[in-house]
Amino acid sequence: RLALKFLVAFALTLFTEDGFFRGALWGSCERAGFSPAKTVLWTSVAFGLWHLAVPLVDPDFSQPASKVPQYVLGSTAFGVAMGLLRLRSGSIFVPCFGHASWNAVVYTLFGAGEKAGQLGIVDHSVWDPERGYAGLVLALAAAALLWIWIKPATSHRAGG
Repeated sequence: RLALKFLVAFALTLFTEDGFFRGALWGSCERAGFSPAKTVLWTSVAFGLWHLAVPLVDPDFSQPASKVPQYVLGSTAFGVAMGLLRLRSGSIFVPCFGHASWNAVVYTLFGAGEKAGQLGIVDHSVWDPERGYAGLVLALAAAALLWIWIKPATSHRAGG
């Protein structure tokens, strides 16, 4: 089940979220002269705002309005992590692999929407990797650690 979810997620994210945010939009930011750091941040904010629609229109992911900012912030932090993988690798395939791996593991172990996953955890407010505090902390930590490791340039260097 995990392998199938990974393959489906890889194909879907390659042609949707990663293809757009870390492909087309990324390229637009670079052509506009954005620094690597600014490109990561702008594409990640757009990725986070894209996820604003999920809790508003998808009944499986509905949540109290007070939790929506947390979900968007977590999605933005996840976007930073994936953007940094894109920056480091120079390819959309690396963040696509990371994104598909995350989705496959999360949806298998924790479930999706109101459906419990293999772990049987039903407290979405705390433990859900996308809507809970644990997921927010994990996304922020991953983004911060990758930012420190990769150190995206805040400006373009001559000849670089």
